[in-house]
Amino acid sequence: MILSKQNIYSVDLEEIINEKISTGKTNELLYIVPTNRKLRATRKEFISKSPGQTLSELNVETLGTLSTKLLSGIKPFKPLTETTASVLLKQSIKQTGLKYFSNYGNEIPEGTTKRISNVISEYKRQGITPEIILKEAESLQGTEKIKAIDISNIYAQMNLKCMQLNVKDIGDIYADLKNESAESFNKVFRSNFNSVDTIIISGFDEFSNPEVELINKLSLEPYLALYIFFDYNPANDFIFSHLNKCYNSLFGKGFRPVIDKTSTRQTSFSSVVSERLFVTNKNESIDLYKQNITEIVASDKTNEIELIAKEIKNLLLEEKVQPHKICVAFNLIEKYSPAVREIFTSLQIPFNLTDRLQLSRSYPVIGIINFLEILENDFYFKNISRALSCGFLHFGNVDLSKILSVAENLKVISGYNIWRHKIQQSIIDLDEEYDLDDYEREQKRKIFGKVLADLNFIQTLLAPFNHQLTLKQFLNELKKLIFTLNLPLKLLEAKDSNQEEHIKAVSVFMDEIEEVFVLLENEYGSDKKFHLGFFLDQLKVIAMNTRFNIKERSDYGVQVTTINEIRGLQFDYLFISGLTEGDFPTRFNPEIFLSGSFQKGEMIHQTEERYHLYQVLSCWNKNLFLTYPLTENEKELVPSNYLRDIKRLFSITTKTEADYSDSMYSLAEVLKTSVTDDYDSFVVSREIIGNYCRKNIIKAISVERLRREHPSEENIYNGYINLSGSEFLLSGLALEKLASYKNRQYSITQLEKYAACPFQYFIERILNIQVIEEPTEEIEALEMGSLLHIIFYEFYSAIIKEGLTIKNYSDKTFTFLLNLIFKIANDKIETARLNPVTSFYEKEKILGINNKKEDSILYRFLQYERTDETGFVPSFFEAAFGVFKNSGKASSMLSEFSVGGTKLRGKIDRIELDENRQHYGIVDYKLSGKKPSTDDLLNGISLQLPVYMLAAKEMLQEKFNTVLNPAGSYIYSLKYNENDFGRILVSKPRMKDFNLVDEEKKTEIIEFYNNLVESAVENIRNYVGKIAEGKFNLSSLKDRETKVCNYCKYAPVCRIQVIR
Repeated sequence: MILSKQNIYSVDLEEIINEKISTGKTNELLYIVPTNRKLRATRKEFISKSPGQTLSELNVETLGTLSTKLLSGIKPFKPLTETTASVLLKQSIKQTGLKYFSNYGNEIPEGTTKRISNVISEYKRQGITPEIILKEAESLQGTEKIKAIDISNIYAQMNLKCMQLNVKDIGDIYADLKNESAESFNKVFRSNFNSVDTIIISGFDEFSNPEVELINKLSLEPYLALYIFFDYNPANDFIFSHLNKCYNSLFGKGFRPVIDKTSTRQTSFSSVVSERLFVTNKNESIDLYKQNITEIVASDKTNEIELIAKEIKNLLLEEKVQPHKICVAFNLIEKYSPAVREIFTSLQIPFNLTDRLQLSRSYPVIGIINFLEILENDFYFKNISRALSCGFLHFGNVDLSKILSVAENLKVISGYNIWRHKIQQSIIDLDEEYDLDDYEREQKRKIFGKVLADLNFIQTLLAPFNHQLTLKQFLNELKKLIFTLNLPLKLLEAKDSNQEEHIKAVSVFMDEIEEVFVLLENEYGSDKKFHLGFFLDQLKVIAMNTRFNIKERSDYGVQVTTINEIRGLQFDYLFISGLTEGDFPTRFNPEIFLSGSFQKGEMIHQTEERYHLYQVLSCWNKNLFLTYPLTENEKELVPSNYLRDIKRLFSITTKTEADYSDSMYSLAEVLKTSVTDDYDSFVVSREIIGNYCRKNIIKAISVERLRREHPSEENIYNGYINLSGSEFLLSGLALEKLASYKNRQYSITQLEKYAACPFQYFIERILNIQVIEEPTEEIEALEMGSLLHIIFYEFYSAIIKEGLTIKNYSDKTFTFLLNLIFKIANDKIETARLNPVTSFYEKEKILGINNKKEDSILYRFLQYERTDETGFVPSFFEAAFGVFKNSGKASSMLSEFSVGGTKLRGKIDRIELDENRQHYGIVDYKLSGKKPSTDDLLNGISLQLPVYMLAAKEMLQEKFNTVLNPAGSYIYSLKYNENDFGRILVSKPRMKDFNLVDEEKKTEIIEFYNNLVESAVENIRNYVGKIAEGKFNLSSLKDRETKVCNYCKYAPVCRIQVIR
């Protein structure tokens, strides 16, 4: 339908346009379109039709660009950008006394703020003022009335700010133009379009009231004919009823229908859709388009994009279709954009994706903000991690992995001074680490020093932002920082497919910052200074509320866009995708912030959605594809009811994944399908993937098969890295390093790790690969255990010094001992600087729940020790072996200690003696209370207690110049549960405490422990020999899944996945 005030019966608009172009009179035509995409396409189309494909003057505008151009000729102003509007809205909300939104306090959530912004924008677009909203509120009740008043007040406050700053959005521009006199309007129009005698408005779905007023004002221009192509068919209310109001509004302004003589205006297909879609409930099944309309059914949304890409690949290769003549349109494109980028790229399909990108998702922009947040959040480890892993900021040789590793080990969450203090203290404490050899101690010292230097470097970079700055000062410092971090160079060096996007994002970000800061300067003045937090708030608002597009490449690639963006465009091949309920059509969700009669009803929503479908169904020439997924995240989806109505009207063809199974569309598919299930063959030719690549793949397959079929065979691929005759020979340096492990000093924990899984030992101890996890301030079992060890050590040291005994003492002595151990504990906990929040319960367990000493681990310890009847006397504590005498506070009784020729180091929690000093026992404190099984002890999986017994034996022999026999080995459970607290004898089944049995049984006990020691000696000799020989196979334990694999942090790099 064409509407015009011209007194004519019919008109051929295409003929008018072609005449203007062919005669070189395009300066006489003003063509108005709904979108910038349509604007670009129309310009290109007109130029291609012109003689010599050149035009001296071409007037193609949107209503937005036209109105902005006209008002700019009348008065100076700045267009209100989306970002500026967001900043002003946040300020308006804070400065308005609110009732409905008062529950949010000073900070309304970002999502709610966005909805308020959208509502105010819609009010402005429709010409609804704050005064009109207040009038509407008079007819409302309760919270609806309060909400309407709040919105009106925010709206009014924002208008005031816009007026003060002289910024206008499109609604303000329409309103100002409406208020201009006819003389003023004519003058500015003719100053811009002096020769125009014809205006054609085309491609719009409807017009707001201010737009109708603007169009009417244009139609009143003398010597000018104005035509509106209004796609409206009153015979089909299911599609067009929402336009009745707009049509009546235009009719009321004097516009009348004119017969459209344009021959190409509507195809027979679009005519059928316009007249009959949604009207009929019968299956008419028009067969005329069956070969042109195809339904593609996918398993899920990713598969939907894969099938679309395969169909496009067929069109490009088999039909020789030019990519820019293909379009893929979504109603909601955000859900599909990542998959489109990934899959189209992998299938080497050129494409133009016009999804508007948000600055808050741009890696360089996020990196800038995160780096500044390091200072604002006092070196919070996550900010450090995010900023340094951005990839677009250059920090020299700063080592993020070392920083995060130190954060985890030292439990640093944030605090620059805490980082420094803990690192410096840890450097001092390294000499106390008995479990480290000299090499490991030096490596840790270097790591701590490096991290300390790196943190100081970051602090230096951020130093300019550590005090208040004016807006200009901050902007200058930010620019300096960006260049110091080499961001511009990094952007240019980036060779990925998103380089243009990254460059545009940073450019837009800086432009928006400058624009917003100018407005803020107008409000606060140029001398006002702010903390970094204020500036970060502005940067985040800018990033959250700014969207941008990268420049579309003309005639390049498949167009991937939204349904709204292709209004009025034509493509040979069109995919309408995402056709499921909730996506297209979308579900009706009334805008709760629109008040009273301004709310849009469900019927209007449904009709608008159908109209959008009708519009997009008019955009194809040769083939139409309708695609939808059946599931999303394993949840079943419902196909769009639009599909049902289309299939009622037309017979169509259906395709599924099976229709594409006879072809391979990418190298990845070729490789996936080229290996049989049993890995017997590889069938891809050298011509497809190259000879070198093919050799590597065949080799990888043979290795995989070898590991599956012979998981225990000694070969290089099963972890035996130093076999003679191997195809890979170790270098001399590597062989030398392996040999050195024969003479190294080991901790028992290291050897137990090799015993459990040699490959895990190889990853962790040979390759020094560490899994970095997030630090936590909670006290862990190991730390709590260490704390109790120190408390017990100092307690026993004190009472031995005082000549006291802990058994059979008086109540008075008990009170003294209780006060002593609690004083020591309080001193140690204070020194440990535990987090009072995260470590509260652990401290309570040590010192007493609810400050009741009787409900504490320490009280139970004293009570248990007081009543112990094992016959042993605690005599030596934290007895170290294999370490230097000045290393730590331990009683270093044995500086040199070796087992089977292997040097070992360790520390025994407690050595106990019988009254005659003929027998000894060892005690190992455990928070878990778990004791090793007899099998693990005999099989060399648990080495700690046997080695402790041997070390204690040698210590005591050196101390007393006599040989004492082992008579007891205990786990001392420190579990808070009273029933689980105390000694657990580690022995063979049914064996009792040494002092409770006869002489024959005592001999048997001593023999059992001596056998354990001999077994441990042999196992240690075996383990160290295998380490030096380079044997690092997978765990051979029968129950490795439960003992090793289920808790292994190296599972992602372990070949156990292959042989399971």
